[in-house]
Amino acid sequence: MPFLPHRYSDNELYWQPGQIVYYDCRHPSLSNNTMLPEISSEKPLTAISWNIERGYKLDGIIEQLAKLDADIICLQGGGVHGNAILSKFNMVATSRQHNCQPVDWNNDGPRRVMLQAQVEIGSGVPPIHVYNAHFECFTGIKGRYGMLQDLLSFVDSFDFSGHKLIFGDMNTIAHSIARFSPLFCNDIYRLKSLFVSEPEFWTKYYLPASRLACRWIEPFDPSDDYTISNHLGLMRAKVDYTFVDKFAVVGKDMLNADFALSDHKLLLLKLAFSTDTGTGTGTSSSSSCSCPCSCPLCAPAPLPQARSTTAILALDNPAHPVRCASCTALAARPLACPPATDPCAAGLLDLKVAKINGLIRQRVCVTALASLLTLTLIFKSKK
Repeated sequence: MPFLPHRYSDNELYWQPGQIVYYDCRHPSLSNNTMLPEISSEKPLTAISWNIERGYKLDGIIEQLAKLDADIICLQGGGVHGNAILSKFNMVATSRQHNCQPVDWNNDGPRRVMLQAQVEIGSGVPPIHVYNAHFECFTGIKGRYGMLQDLLSFVDSFDFSGHKLIFGDMNTIAHSIARFSPLFCNDIYRLKSLFVSEPEFWTKYYLPASRLACRWIEPFDPSDDYTISNHLGLMRAKVDYTFVDKFAVVGKDMLNADFALSDHKLLLLKLAFSTDTGTGTGTSSSSSCSCPCSCPLCAPAPLPQARSTTAILALDNPAHPVRCASCTALAARPLACPPATDPCAAGLLDLKVAKINGLIRQRVCVTALASLLTLTLIFKSKK
């Protein structure tokens, strides 16, 4: 179970922020044969993603997870902002990435991170790359989209074409009453995303402009399947996501609907191993997708992979992926299926944003015109 630990007092074992700790909690007397019933490509894989709200209701959380008996569990919100990946199976490599938020780790402590583990099931079942992310909430839509690009570059850096999971709390909350908060919404997209929630904005504009649209599946609805509900229901949002690649989703569920154990719902997926998942969040299949971006400058820098160990595992801060000089911050690789005539695809997002701006301007003009007509009618009626 690799995870980012809490800070400890001076008289306790202290780990530097960003270190990964690997625990094997399986009893040493158990032989590998005890896992044989679990190891089968015919048996659906149960995977969970859950923000546990710093573990305030830890006993209830543990009881709930024990009942579900999942194969892979991704937890967010442990301690300060720690992430954890739990698995019944061996994890042969772990890594973490932190370039979504500039911070002095030694002074400020652990902040938002991305965690990766390779899960080895064995007995002919292919390995799984599991990614667990927690995005910043005190930023705008633009900031979180930058984090999404960092996450996808992190995934691409492993050059792994097998089964993958991207789970996490993306904190897509820049809508409803949050638009009035300079803490939660601090960029121009608080206005440019009017009339839609941030999850809907992602689904309509951002996800199709990323490699997630090419082959990944997100089985939950961006509007109806909200995972948080605060302030008497005025602030509802789907902030938790479960992207899967090369799996067929054969079942899904949302638990903790009363928010008794955490302020987030628990997302559960039943997954079958498959090499043909159909379409993802967009309309392109992996067989016809022309990704990735072929611009050599947009290729991410390689990240160190850690060896399996039962001791504390320390990793240096990985280098931030090299950005193409002609790419803007938001247009950094990976963008979806760039045309052959535009290998860098630097203008793809700008074109999409221009269309969004035009749409918003049209809606604002129509709204202003309607308001003007209403005021005119009221003024005439008073006369």
